[in-house]
Amino acid sequence: MFDEQYKIVFERTARFTETTDEDGDPCENLESLRLSVFDSLREVFKRKDIEVKAINFSTYGASLVYIDEDGRPLTPLYNYLKAYPAALKEQFYNTYGEKPAFLPKRLRRCWTALIPACSCTALSTNGPHCANPSSMHCTCPSI
Repeated sequence: MFDEQYKIVFERTARFTETTDEDGDPCENLESLRLSVFDSLREVFKRKDIEVKAINFSTYGASLVYIDEDGRPLTPLYNYLKAYPAALKEQFYNTYGEKPAFLPKRLRRCWTALIPACSCTALSTNGPHCANPSSMHCTCPSI
């Protein structure tokens, strides 16, 4: 947390044990992440020397979770490096073209996972609970 002069007045980091999604792929432990955020907020709001005026979170990657209209998760927090289904990747390339040549070689390997729309397509195609029009997706960070 920063003050108005951008001096750090509170800082907290956390590490979480990964869990797995329905395919057995590693993913973030959403409940541990949620509890950590609320613990941090409780700690900050107890302090009399801090007046909270705004909240912002730093995150990494483009991890993805579907939530219902009340904000409850419908899926695990999928890791942005999760393999994109081969059949959907082929369909995507047939529709939009091959991997962009301008991307660094390291990124070309998983570039479709970095596009939230691709991840949404994969999840809605493979998970009927995600095709519900009242569900939303959240990416970390939202792009």
